[in-house]
Amino acid sequence: MTELALWILSLVVVGMCLYWIFRFHWFLPLETSWDHAREFTKELSEYARVPYTREILLEIIQKALMGLHRLFPRCAFWVFERELETGWKIFSQVGMPYQSRLTPLVTFQGGSLESLGKEGASMVLEEQNSSDPLLKLLKETGIRSLCLIPWGVEEGLRGVLGVGSFSRKVDPRRAGFFLEILKTYLTPVFFAAHGLWDLRREEEHLKGEISVAMQELSESNQQLIRRSRERRALYEVASAIETQPQNPEASLVATVNIVARAVEADVCAFLLLNEEDQELVTQPGAYGVEQDEISLYRIPLSNADSTSVRVFLSGEPFMTEDAQSDPRVLRRYAELWKIHSLIVVPLTLEGRRLGVLRVASHHAHFFTQDHLDLVVHVVKEAAVIVEGVLLSRRLSQTADELSQLNRLKDEFVSTVSHELKTPLTAIRGFLSVILQGEAGPLTHQQERFLTIAQSASERLYHLISDLLDVSRLDNRVEMEIVPTALESLLRSSVESAGVQAKEKGVNLELEVPEDIPLVSADPKWIRQVVDNLISNGIKFTPGSGAVRVQAVSKGDAVLVCVRDTGVGISAEDKPRIFEKFYRGKGPRNAIFPGSGLGLAICKSIVEKHGGHIWVESELDQGSQFFFTLPAAPQESASVNGGQAQDKNMVSG
Repeated sequence: MTELALWILSLVVVGMCLYWIFRFHWFLPLETSWDHAREFTKELSEYARVPYTREILLEIIQKALMGLHRLFPRCAFWVFERELETGWKIFSQVGMPYQSRLTPLVTFQGGSLESLGKEGASMVLEEQNSSDPLLKLLKETGIRSLCLIPWGVEEGLRGVLGVGSFSRKVDPRRAGFFLEILKTYLTPVFFAAHGLWDLRREEEHLKGEISVAMQELSESNQQLIRRSRERRALYEVASAIETQPQNPEASLVATVNIVARAVEADVCAFLLLNEEDQELVTQPGAYGVEQDEISLYRIPLSNADSTSVRVFLSGEPFMTEDAQSDPRVLRRYAELWKIHSLIVVPLTLEGRRLGVLRVASHHAHFFTQDHLDLVVHVVKEAAVIVEGVLLSRRLSQTADELSQLNRLKDEFVSTVSHELKTPLTAIRGFLSVILQGEAGPLTHQQERFLTIAQSASERLYHLISDLLDVSRLDNRVEMEIVPTALESLLRSSVESAGVQAKEKGVNLELEVPEDIPLVSADPKWIRQVVDNLISNGIKFTPGSGAVRVQAVSKGDAVLVCVRDTGVGISAEDKPRIFEKFYRGKGPRNAIFPGSGLGLAICKSIVEKHGGHIWVESELDQGSQFFFTLPAAPQESASVNGGQAQDKNMVSG
């Protein structure tokens, strides 16, 4: 009994010993591992956020690896990441001696990391004799055994978790369970982080593009504003020219006002070149400048210290932020106009320098490059106005000089004509007396010579009369416009020219309807027009030809036509036939005497009556001279017509 009890007691003791041995060697480490796994998972859950930057991800991975290193202090841990361009690279590491740490700059191509399967791999480096640079490097740092677990293969990422033991007694595979937990965490975090980083890169790219677009839009907007201001200024300048085309001086004043408003300037003035004095002269009407002799100053081109002169000579615009302190500007002129900010732009047209435009502000640092560009652009168009002003002044000066010369010429012609007419009248009278035989009998030769002299004196007399008529017409002789019976005037003129036509053998005809209305005319001057046209027709028509005078009513006007069958007028001569002293070219015109004043006198007389005169002719086809006269008002025509009828009845 005692032996049985002892045997049973022995079995109980052995059983208890086996229990505690099994518990301490198997269940206790297993429970400890589960506790550590729960703590590690809890620690990872605290980092469960998507890292915004690679540095934050590295910090999270580093903390996780440090947690594993606390559980396995004699092991080292690594996280490898594969980059498409450079290959495998160390992302994070914990547990390596400082002098043996793997540098993140080292890359590994191919090798064990590239050929690793989904299940991973374990190896004892002491038994390995591989040429893999990573394994050789780890072996040199004291790692004896190694466990590698891939991650992220399914999500398109490539990475490897690694744990290495420095002791033969520590199996790195014991940390594999924890690496699986880290793998489960690491794969979605890396995937989300890369997605977030891609989104952030795309966001930064879009922000950059938006920023560039906004900058371009801002620049375009500023450019549109500048262009709008330029267009508005140019439109106003063009409008100023269009509204006052005959007054370029007013356009010049309007232009300086427009430029001053466009750039918000206090002063704007043109300084134009006076070629005679070789000076830049400030023009009247300058904006913001006193209109006195001191303010409207003149600068010789020899004054090289003047900004305006330098700009004029060089053709380059000038701008300064403070003219009164800038050594490049003559201070006395800046103080005279009380200016600080200053822009000076040359006025150039087709390579010729016309002057400069000075635009200024009473405030310093007021103008910008945009203001300068605007002024330069506007001045290019304004140069046309300036050219117009200069031409207008030269034309006005020339017109004054020509008017003075013309007045002197008219006075000279009138004086000389009057002085010649008096002795010529005496000569004509004495020649007529002698030829009539009242001074005694003449030989045949004497009579022939005196007849030639009388003919020459008559021509000279008519020339002097024409010159006097031209002088009177140019001096605005007053016409005595009255209702005139054109039919009787034409008939009288035809009858007077009948002798000349008969002597030359030309048939002279008159065709006037009985109901031709009265015209408003000066009978004496219109008679001269008709006489000149009929005389010309007879003169240029050969014998057996015809000259016909016609008149026809055109409502408010009466048309008179003198038609001949003479030599006609060439197309070259026709445009100038009514000019003073113009006579047709060609040998055939040389045989017809004349001064070239008759048709000019006719044109002046008709136009002073409010009519119009013209010619239709071809060479060797005869000529038709037309002129119009306004019909007399109905009431005046009826009264005067009745009086004319009474006179005809009395005469009859």
